[in-house]
Amino acid sequence: MIVNAITGLFCLLFILFVLTDLTGTAPKVVVTNEGVLLKAKVFGSGRQIKWSEVSSMIFHSYQIDFKLDSEPVFFSYKSSANVSRDIKQAIRDMADMKNIPITGG
Repeated sequence: MIVNAITGLFCLLFILFVLTDLTGTAPKVVVTNEGVLLKAKVFGSGRQIKWSEVSSMIFHSYQIDFKLDSEPVFFSYKSSANVSRDIKQAIRDMADMKNIPITGG
């Protein structure tokens, strides 16, 4: 219960940080207990991925490869190094709780 509250608070703060990026080019990444919403552009279409579908992930520079049970999903984005680091850390934190292996950094 406490872990869910802490995770929810972290996700809320992360979302506020990403949405207030002054450059306007920050990707939208929403990490929840159920999955992750990925949008590379503000007005582009997004992709919802459930954690239960993810078997592993690979982190690259400004790209995350999600290995799903059905098909791989490649999420490329443009951002500052700090935003990229924050995105990967938020995903890594939740993946660790879900026992999803991640390679790369």
